Amino acid sequence: MLAPNTPKSLQGKAEVDLQAIWMAETREAAISAFNSCVVRYRAKYPKATDNPPEEQREAA
Repeated sequence: MLAPNTPKSLQGKAEVDLQAIWMAETREAAISAFNSCVVRYRAKYPKATDNPPEEQREAA
């Protein structure tokens, strides 16, 4: 999703954001972290955020 499609200088931050998603204690927390990640990176890196999982598209 995000990390391979971002510049190397930003990949460390992207990895931390992705870790917040998969380490979330609840599904709601994971969705919230995912949405924050998309909002943060969408404007500057649209290719990295243009294909959200199908479950997320249904929830939006």
